[in-house]
Amino acid sequence: MALQIERDPDGLIVARASGEVARQEFDHARFRVIEWARQDSRPLMILVRIEEDFSNLEAMAAWHEDDHHDEFLQQRVGQLAIVGEEKWGGDAYMFFLGGLLPFPVKYFPPEHEPLARAWLGQL
Repeated sequence: MALQIERDPDGLIVARASGEVARQEFDHARFRVIEWARQDSRPLMILVRIEEDFSNLEAMAAWHEDDHHDEFLQQRVGQLAIVGEEKWGGDAYMFFLGGLLPFPVKYFPPEHEPLARAWLGQL
């Protein structure tokens, strides 16, 4: 599976992307995050880790078609940290619409993952 998602005991949601991420995998991960959001009233803190072997998103997939769920998640997310190689920074901001979201989004190089976790309130 190219997209793995888990939630640690403190509530931090960590998504790891490797290889080519398919739209179906993305949808599955999004619905797990929605489940967690419905179970916990705290703002969601999300860390997206773009792994070294990540190649791209599935070509020709309609990536932003689910306005209802996107709106719900935008209301529930507190912060989003993205960790990955510099070459993915611009694409990641575009994909997550970094400047248009109602919560802070910050990009970190791989060696700064501890800083990303600290920024999200996790030590």
